[in-house]
Amino acid sequence: MESGYKFQPSNELILRLLKEKRLNPRFSYHPIKDIDHICSLEPWDLPTESKTESEDQVFYFFYEPRYKYRNSHRVDRRTEAGQWKITSKDSQIEAGNGLTVGTQKSS
Repeated sequence: MESGYKFQPSNELILRLLKEKRLNPRFSYHPIKDIDHICSLEPWDLPTESKTESEDQVFYFFYEPRYKYRNSHRVDRRTEAGQWKITSKDSQIEAGNGLTVGTQKSS
């Protein structure tokens, strides 16, 4: 049996990390990698881009969304091989005052 750890951050931890990331753009947290645009990656590239290895195929990234158009709220999901398909509703990560500070995506 292999020993190791399973990284499952709580919403409270994610909230603290996002707050620190907003206050200090150079902030880095080892298990979570900064990437330019997650939707430009192919799904099969996610394991190699992640800083943590996971048998569960769960990966964590910090990224700023890139939108299709300048004044749009539609995220550009194109890749070289196709595009990402929306498979579930995003979960909003909110601060205690009800302000949305991030989005959790899952499949």
